[in-house]
Amino acid sequence: MATLEEFLRTNGIQTATFQVLFGEGAETMYYLSTDGESAIELWRKLRGLVLESGYWPVVLGGREELDRHLESLAGNTETSTEAILESSRSIDGEEWLRYTYENIYDSDEDEEDSYPRGQWPSDSKPDDRFTIPYKGEWIASEQRMEYEPLPVVYVALVPTRVSWQVPAYLKAGGWNYCPVPEEHCAVLRYWEDGYGAEIVGMSFDTFELQVARPPESRESALELAQEQFAYCPDIVEQGVETIEALAATLLNGRVWLFWWD
Repeated sequence: MATLEEFLRTNGIQTATFQVLFGEGAETMYYLSTDGESAIELWRKLRGLVLESGYWPVVLGGREELDRHLESLAGNTETSTEAILESSRSIDGEEWLRYTYENIYDSDEDEEDSYPRGQWPSDSKPDDRFTIPYKGEWIASEQRMEYEPLPVVYVALVPTRVSWQVPAYLKAGGWNYCPVPEEHCAVLRYWEDGYGAEIVGMSFDTFELQVARPPESRESALELAQEQFAYCPDIVEQGVETIEALAATLLNGRVWLFWWD
């Protein structure tokens, strides 16, 4: 039986940078490196091989992000991947999101916060760009982000054919307001079933997903935006500012981005 490296090479993937990322035995993860401009193209090629290879590709980012992942993995060896996956199966992602949204603000505070609602924006467009393989710089004079490809980007190969299981292998989250790995798995399983959402990139604090079936009406986009606000408040409170503004980017949007401060 061909090794993973041999399989990739046979299928036209350059393997000169192929290395072990972390783990052992059946849970061993590997990585390849490429330049930022080519990272998503490489991801798409590897995604097309998942059923045969048994490995889900994940764009991790540059060297700093790779090191942060390695540090996190080394510090989270007490709980097994299988235990996280088993725990995630007991969580209903839709119910978790609903409960979290309803309780995101503490009603016992002296001055109760209100949900960040607003008018539907007139100039918003769907998200369609992946950012993890790039370095972003805010151009204040033009009120826009400018992206430059990173010179080296690492693409992990995680031993699962199922996108939503990836956070369990990478032991992602569990700090500040970032959900713990089993919560990530449950929510992503729910969104994969409902929207065909699949993980493309995971830096240490940012997830990016591609979406096969995005919402096609304002009503459904608003419902999804409330769920995404519950999952990741920072994308609203430190980002687009209102749930309506987030919904406008989700309407027919093929790329979802989440980041936790």
